Amino acid sequence: MTDRDTMGAAALSYAAAGIAVFPCWPLRKRPLVKDGFYAATTDPDRIRAWWARWPAANVAMPTGQPHWDVVDVDVKNGAPGYATLRRLRAAGLVDGWSHAVVTPSRGLHLYFAGTAQPSGSNPAHGLDFRGLGGYVLVPPSRVHLVGTHGSYQTIDICDAHRASTVGWEAIRTHLAPPHRPTPARVTADVASDAERRLTYLIRHVETRPDGQRHPGLLWAAHRAVDNGSTDLAPLVAAAVRAGLPEDEAEAVVTHVADRRGVSGRSSTRAL
Repeated sequence: MTDRDTMGAAALSYAAAGIAVFPCWPLRKRPLVKDGFYAATTDPDRIRAWWARWPAANVAMPTGQPHWDVVDVDVKNGAPGYATLRRLRAAGLVDGWSHAVVTPSRGLHLYFAGTAQPSGSNPAHGLDFRGLGGYVLVPPSRVHLVGTHGSYQTIDICDAHRASTVGWEAIRTHLAPPHRPTPARVTADVASDAERRLTYLIRHVETRPDGQRHPGLLWAAHRAVDNGSTDLAPLVAAAVRAGLPEDEAEAVVTHVADRRGVSGRSSTRAL
């Protein structure tokens, strides 16, 4: 069977198991649908329509509740993901996963019970966390590598119904240097509560790795509106610093602003 046959069948299989999915560009991680992982569904009619339109589209799954959090072990460009994983295993911080999926770059995705923890990244240690606000490509999705194409492949399955949770904050604390400098932050007597929360969202957006920048910005823009922000331009700037094309970042924020009825967003065009 070709990609054009297998991807749609795989998407329907995930949906039949109750796992919401959405399409990404063939051989890439970027969503094909405007709302990204917010559009994920188990509706077989919608899934058939998507893969009829894009037969070779990759299959992606939102992370976090109600399904899985994913610890992403990275080895690209010499990243020390497996050394970090050995360190975390010795500390008992990554026990209880349900699925192990090898990635096209020969890294690893470990699946844990989904929680409300937000996605995060620790590039210095070759580790990413896909929780709320994130997504992963799932088998048999394929991505382009230098000179070839690689696929996501499940290499081990434990009892998915007995998967444990994993604590991203505990992992970050374990990996932190003993004397980290305190990061600069907006103080309570200067900034409003909405501004303080926006500072966190800006940091979230500007630290998204490749493949998570579009959904990370989409999630942060919705959260900023929830928190009372009306000017979403700083999130566009943060996404551009992270490497997202400016036009794409502006389109994401404009979509959220229009959908949520936020005014005062004209400054996004001036960045």
